[in-house]
Amino acid sequence: MAKIRIANTQFEWELEQKSSPSLEASFNIHPIYLQLQFLSYLYSEKTDVALTTILPDPDYRKRLQKLGIEIPQTELFSSKNLPKLEIDCWGMTLCISNFAEKHQIPFSMPTWSSMKEFNSKEFSFTNADKLEGARLLHNEKEAIDWLENTKGPRVLKSVYGLSGRGHFLLRSGLEPQAKFLLERQWKLNNPVIAEPWVERVLDFSTQWILTKQGAITYLGVTLCKNDQRGSYKKTIVLPTDSIGEEYAIHLEEHKKKVEPILILMNKNGFFGPVGIDAMIYKKGNIETLHPIVEINARKTMGSVALTIQRTYFPEKMIAMSYENGLQEASLLPNFGVNLEGKITSFSKALYLQIHSGNKSWKDVYN
Repeated sequence: MAKIRIANTQFEWELEQKSSPSLEASFNIHPIYLQLQFLSYLYSEKTDVALTTILPDPDYRKRLQKLGIEIPQTELFSSKNLPKLEIDCWGMTLCISNFAEKHQIPFSMPTWSSMKEFNSKEFSFTNADKLEGARLLHNEKEAIDWLENTKGPRVLKSVYGLSGRGHFLLRSGLEPQAKFLLERQWKLNNPVIAEPWVERVLDFSTQWILTKQGAITYLGVTLCKNDQRGSYKKTIVLPTDSIGEEYAIHLEEHKKKVEPILILMNKNGFFGPVGIDAMIYKKGNIETLHPIVEINARKTMGSVALTIQRTYFPEKMIAMSYENGLQEASLLPNFGVNLEGKITSFSKALYLQIHSGNKSWKDVYN
């Protein structure tokens, strides 16, 4: 069944707002959101309608077609004749709900309070296994106490941080920037997650879909490459739905740990896409699984890469990366144009590499 696809990747930003802005205005918060809204082109079907606030650069559709990616039907938010198709969005928010109601378009979502709860790192921290020495900090006294009782590099994380943003690596005491992060989050009535800094061996993410009727479906797994701060660099999808034979036991253990939490989310009213991040790290000399690093109750870059691999390159291994560089082959527009002719240029490109199914994933990951 055809749907309206909206890639509102400003989802985490909206989670932190006290009042809900208009959906169209929220895309203008940062140029990255204007560019990433075109992710919807990559996971839509040909009969879907990808809805965006601006037009892509003239060569954009040609680049996708050259790769064999089918282009959905497209419309701008300003269109006066939007189809009455059900909305499928990146993350379900009040902005989307208000937009749907205004235009009398079908849309249903869990309660906003549950969306905020399940997308907060506090939820996964409270309900999943923790790193040894990790703690939630609610005030300066707790922060000082934690610092005095932990050794080595440590990291502070805001509960709504995205892909490394909202993280601060501590190497000594309560540095001014760290104190600023803590105080800002406490003013928002959010705790801050404090964890020891560990040596990561491998990051991966599983993708799931939960229905209103209580069905929980596993969609697949992707390898993730993050930088030292935890910021997203690359996603790799293997044709074997694995993270390498040597880590198969960790993937199965991750799934076992994840399922009770997904059941809990579903029983408490959540339905929709979920991406769950995990990592393998060194504990001494032993490679150890941290089964749930965080829960994203929304679509993810992993789900986009998984859709592309399954739809267009099922026998191949693919790698998708978002970075600065040459833009001739970008899966996203190099610039966008609004109806008044204003051009917004984008500094980053989304690259797709297609590899033989027998190529070692380690060569691509490292």
